[in-house]
Amino acid sequence: MSTHYFAGPEGCIRVQDAAPLLPDVAVLAPCWPHATEPLGVVANGFRVVHEASAWRFEDPDRAMPSLVFDEGLPASLGFVGALLWSAVAQDKVYACLHAGALDAADGMLVLVGDANAGKSTLSVAWAALGRRFVCDDRLVIRFDAAPAGIGMALTPKLRLPLPPAAPAAFRAFVAAREARRYEALTLVQLKPAEALAFGERRPLQALVLLDRDGVSPPHLEPAPQPDLLDALLEGGFAPRLDAVGRLQAFHGLAALPCLRLTYGDSFAAAALLADIFA
Repeated sequence: MSTHYFAGPEGCIRVQDAAPLLPDVAVLAPCWPHATEPLGVVANGFRVVHEASAWRFEDPDRAMPSLVFDEGLPASLGFVGALLWSAVAQDKVYACLHAGALDAADGMLVLVGDANAGKSTLSVAWAALGRRFVCDDRLVIRFDAAPAGIGMALTPKLRLPLPPAAPAAFRAFVAAREARRYEALTLVQLKPAEALAFGERRPLQALVLLDRDGVSPPHLEPAPQPDLLDALLEGGFAPRLDAVGRLQAFHGLAALPCLRLTYGDSFAAAALLADIFA
């Protein structure tokens, strides 16, 4: 049995039997501190279970979602998801949103939308413009008086082929940082200066609901708070909060400025956001 310890917001996460997944994790979460000795007090943990060609992750209280992952990159992505779950399970002030995020001048722009809304392309396009990337899929937040996002320095993933409208500069940016391909995905390993550092906190500036219609010039307009709240609740998790507490906490997030970004071209949309917020 192998034991590794990963950094968490309130203490370290003890993980058993993770050794076979660590080479992929080094690509997916290259800056997540870990060691074979405890990194301070142990706050919680889980074990990796490998049965035939299936992988799952189990915490002592059996509170972690019981999901099964295939061999290869899916198992490693599942492992990173288990780390995120464990990190935000350390205190009721933490949650993880299904969202992308950009580091703007006055804080984070939180990109909210479904799996096809364009969060990954938009967030990497932002980085290609010389702005700091935060995340493309999962954002860890802390419910302070002024809510803050926390950098986890996870590697963004882009679908292949890249959009036909992708500029040559963006294609070159991605090609120079491609760490690995898996089926129709490329993993884009950004340089340290191009992304928010692991553990770095920034206030949340605004919530941006993505509406990619494929044709419209990019434009921003106010978005109804209920639309943002519904999108936040879908796919977000806060293990230490019950249903009522989760609703109250996420409702507080929806009190931030709420915007809708309608766009057809991700690269024009990134440039618009940079012009307004960077």
